[in-house]
Amino acid sequence: MRSTYYKFTALFILILISCSEAKKNYYENGTLKERFFIDKNGEKDGIYESFFKNGQKKETIFFEHGKKNRFFLFLTKKEN
Repeated sequence: MRSTYYKFTALFILILISCSEAKKNYYENGTLKERFFIDKNGEKDGIYESFFKNGQKKETIFFEHGKKNRFFLFLTKKEN
């Protein structure tokens, strides 16, 4: 049952990504700060990822129409 859920979730994410263009913000040094998708109402919808200044992933959050649905924290070394 869980396997089916994960396959469906992965498929949904791939479809969402292919239909939308990611919004990206950058630090002054040019590295990616955050990447996310917005819905037709201008609210975050789908995958939101944030990064440290050194480029390491900080966190991933799943949004549904502006509200947090799931949250994943990536534990990485503290930023230099």
